[in-house]
Amino acid sequence: MQTIKVKTGKLVGPDLNWAVAKALGWINYPEDSLERGAYWHTDLERAPFGKCIRLSEWNPSTDMNQGGKLLGKIGISLNYRGKGDQGPVSEFDWQALHPTACYHSRKVAGYGPDFLTAAMRCIALAFFGEHIDIPTPESLQNMLE
Repeated sequence: MQTIKVKTGKLVGPDLNWAVAKALGWINYPEDSLERGAYWHTDLERAPFGKCIRLSEWNPSTDMNQGGKLLGKIGISLNYRGKGDQGPVSEFDWQALHPTACYHSRKVAGYGPDFLTAAMRCIALAFFGEHIDIPTPESLQNMLE
């Protein structure tokens, strides 16, 4: 699998969902001839057997059932900093703070135009820091198919 280095705080969509799964410690096997990386193995003690979820079905940055559960489990706190309906949506409207992770003596904060994006960026930032190696768009697309 080929990768590229990107800013963690700018991740969106499938790239952000991939980073969150990796931050949770989930495993996928892109080199496996049957799976081709299409599944996240969520039961680390039993992988490659046990519970798994298709990459295409893991969308915590847009699915409240998935992302919302992580907010509570990890203890992410949210702050709305936008202008409401007084102006356009900004990339910094929502701030998500990690309860324990610190970077240069400050709490890790993720930002986004909506609270799920901000929260998932916060989780990825807490685990990976400012930069992350993610699959190239072609590699990720092959795993999502």
